[in-house]
Amino acid sequence: MKRTLSRRNQFELLAALVAKGRPQEDVDWGSEHLWQQLVPLAELHRATAALPAGLRALGLSDQIPPQLAEFLATVHDLNTQRNLALRRQCLGVISQLQNAGVRAVPLKGLAYELMGLYADDPGGRMTIDIDVLVADHEAAHAQEALISSGYTPIAEYEVNRRYHHNYPRLVAPSGGEYPGSIEVHFRVGRGETDKVLPAHRVLSGATQIVVSGDRIEVPNAVDLVDHAVMHSAIGHVLAVRRTMRLRDVCDIYRLWQRAKSEGARISDLGCVQHKSAARYFGACLLLHGEPPEQLGELASPSNTLLRQILARQNVAERAAMEVALVTNGAMLLRDPARLITKMLRRGFYRAALSAAKSRTV
Repeated sequence: MKRTLSRRNQFELLAALVAKGRPQEDVDWGSEHLWQQLVPLAELHRATAALPAGLRALGLSDQIPPQLAEFLATVHDLNTQRNLALRRQCLGVISQLQNAGVRAVPLKGLAYELMGLYADDPGGRMTIDIDVLVADHEAAHAQEALISSGYTPIAEYEVNRRYHHNYPRLVAPSGGEYPGSIEVHFRVGRGETDKVLPAHRVLSGATQIVVSGDRIEVPNAVDLVDHAVMHSAIGHVLAVRRTMRLRDVCDIYRLWQRAKSEGARISDLGCVQHKSAARYFGACLLLHGEPPEQLGELASPSNTLLRQILARQNVAERAAMEVALVTNGAMLLRDPARLITKMLRRGFYRAALSAAKSRTV
């Protein structure tokens, strides 16, 4: 008889695989029905490419259905190739901007790629685009330099420094070998993220590394932890929604291990001064297997949030609609005039209809 796991059980199994921890649930790993439940959830968490390494670490590779093994191997191989292409593209973008007299520092996934955060499994992390941070006064010049080199904006709008933290996304010339879109950031995030981690701090604290014989700069480990936590918990409103993305959990855990190896302490993090972000940071570490005693005073509130997150996993997510409700609700409280302006645009209702129709996972 086919056994259907609760969504929370599915989440916990997936978390164990991604974090390479021993699953508590006793399941038949050879069941196609099991994987019909797990793979869509892995896609939501952008963790599909991480599954082969997790299965190998737990000695389960030979127990899964052959077709699934082939599928996961293909996803991993394709993602490895894509990550290498993104790496080349990012280095090219940084070089182009340097030639234009602009200092650029990669953020998020490409920073992790270049600093070797996932060197043990180069195809295990799925990266969508390339974000580069430049000084505010150089951002317009950086955007124009990339457009002059062949990149094209996917939208045209006036950048408002009060509301935006990056210029319109750029896509590479068609027919090229570069798979990623580019975002030129003049801040690392909006609102609370900008307060916790101002761009000038990231730029001034960046460290030099050697990649393919060239010296480039990446944010230091503490700033990368702060950005990963604030971007996930606050920027993507996951803390308010009482959920998390397993790819982000792995990023935060690995970044924190790197920061600790360089002598950092929890008190060095800016994100722990933000109540919601601090608990989210701790919950990510606890889910990944960090001993609670390592968190000090954060252990209790982080454990409480983790229990809430696990309980929330019993309810399927409709991410697009949930994010829209939370962000627009926050806008209503903080800046109602902006929400009214937003609602007067035709695109608002198209986006609302799309969110309402988004699938539940």
